[in-house]
Amino acid sequence: ISILANSDIYFDESISRLRELFYTNPKAFVTISRYEQKGSEQILHQNPHWSQDVWAIFGNSKLEDTLKESLKIRLGVPRCDNKVAYLFAIHGTKLYNPCYEVKTVHVQQTDSRTYDKKNDKSILGGVTYVHPSSELLKHSKLDLELWAVDFSQIKEVKFNKSLETSAKESRKSIDNKNSGVIGYDASWQYPAITEQYAYKMAKKYLQGYDQSIAYFGFPWATLIDLLLNKPEDTKQLLSVLEKYKSYLSKFTKVVTVCQHIRMLKFQYLFNEVGITDVFWSHAVKGQSTFPDYSHIKIYPFPLFPVQASEVFPQELRGVFRKFLFSFVGSKALSYYLTDSRNQIIKYLSDDKRGFIRSRESWHYQDIVYENQIKKAVTDEKNLIDESQTREFKEILKQSVFSLCPSGSGPNSIRLWESIAYGSIPVVLSDTYLPPGDLDLWESAVVVCPERADEIQTLPDCLEVLSKDKKLMKHKKEVLQVLWNRYGVECFIYDIINFFDENSRVI
Repeated sequence: ISILANSDIYFDESISRLRELFYTNPKAFVTISRYEQKGSEQILHQNPHWSQDVWAIFGNSKLEDTLKESLKIRLGVPRCDNKVAYLFAIHGTKLYNPCYEVKTVHVQQTDSRTYDKKNDKSILGGVTYVHPSSELLKHSKLDLELWAVDFSQIKEVKFNKSLETSAKESRKSIDNKNSGVIGYDASWQYPAITEQYAYKMAKKYLQGYDQSIAYFGFPWATLIDLLLNKPEDTKQLLSVLEKYKSYLSKFTKVVTVCQHIRMLKFQYLFNEVGITDVFWSHAVKGQSTFPDYSHIKIYPFPLFPVQASEVFPQELRGVFRKFLFSFVGSKALSYYLTDSRNQIIKYLSDDKRGFIRSRESWHYQDIVYENQIKKAVTDEKNLIDESQTREFKEILKQSVFSLCPSGSGPNSIRLWESIAYGSIPVVLSDTYLPPGDLDLWESAVVVCPERADEIQTLPDCLEVLSKDKKLMKHKKEVLQVLWNRYGVECFIYDIINFFDENSRVI
């Protein structure tokens, strides 16, 4: 994060909250109103939108050439801060003034100035006044003002929305193939709809990039499950893949999302169709490429939070949570990575501080495998136990910590549902590699090794953590950042950044 401030501005520890803001919106422009030091008091400027003495951008921001050229203005003169804000605003950047959350203190040693405050003409034309953000992650309301030496010839001032309208129309009119978002929108696995939802978000967010890169949406999980369980039923999906080969070959990079744990057993499928980069929900530490095709890169990706898709974590702030920890889920089945679930059930079931409920099978076993894959059941009614669904949600809502052990894969839907419900995840998955900034994850979750001795002492450790109010508050704040990135409103945050870094917006 790059910060530019006047030399008489001082910061306290709240400046570190800019990390949270830029985690959520790396393209933000931050301009912060100051507090005045009055004796022992620090008082916010009475008109905070008039002037800001601190500016910040994310260090990796790629500014448009037209914006960079226009920013060649004098600093240290009246309205320079308002002109900078104006230039970022008219170029489509979201502006934030988090002065209620980030304190910058003005300690002025002298009132002398090197300019005439009333008559300086260094900055003329449009300027912008940035009102305080209502919350750290909410962008500001703006006032636009025009400065001129003589207004006598100016009849009126209008907003011309031609560029805004043109941009909207351009996004709407781009054909799905021409936009670089291509997909076979059928045969998706459900209700675990990670691949389908990623494709939906790609169509929403990945518009207007150059033609060197493409996103390819495909029901990989369905195809892989059929290959494993009913290979005789794979002809149709394999035929679909074959038809996309020639079209995808024109792109330098082809990105896709795969949610299936057995993806690497079928590496050849991805290579044959021309995939170069896979965002995989079950990425593991130390494996950044396909073993047999090292040119295909692997990146971590979330799982769709099936039982929390309509939950907003901010609405659960302050909710009383009577359980220190909880786990509601299946015991370790024969094909699970470890037996950590059985250890949780064995050692923690009698601990009165928590809630442990053991189930016999995966919650979606019948609807995914018996119905969608094997076709052994054709009536979907009652394939998901609604009473178990309600219990899972209610317990999660009442839990300070949620135990998230590995299952058939290192990632779990429960992890993402826990984040949505504001229950701090305890990750018991030694090989799991989460998406994005690992420092962010370290701040947000608790990690517990998948060992019996660690699991036995886990409740005591969690109780100690729960009493550290400052730490708990910070974890909840960072969980909100993770939800803003990987929850249902965005979901493909890392893919958007990948497109930004590997192509250009047209």
